[in-house]
Amino acid sequence: YQDPRQIIIISPDGKGKHQLTPDDYFVDAWAVNKASGSLTVTGYYDKNNNNRYDEGKDTCRIHVHDLKQLSGAMVRRTEDQAPLHGG
Repeated sequence: YQDPRQIIIISPDGKGKHQLTPDDYFVDAWAVNKASGSLTVTGYYDKNNNNRYDEGKDTCRIHVHDLKQLSGAMVRRTEDQAPLHGG
């Protein structure tokens, strides 16, 4: 059993927070592009709700978020990708 890793933005004053990734999205890795102000996140949707990655059953996705917007709105999401877990 594994809880999903999430990405949450905290406001500079520490009073506000915003969860960038959906509840059913498990984050594998992320990277910030300082030039564009974007955050690229790789991970998967747990389609069979067993709280772990199952090759061929879960859906791998790459999300790109615009961090210049306060909400960190997702600006792009890939369609089905090759497996991210040793596939």
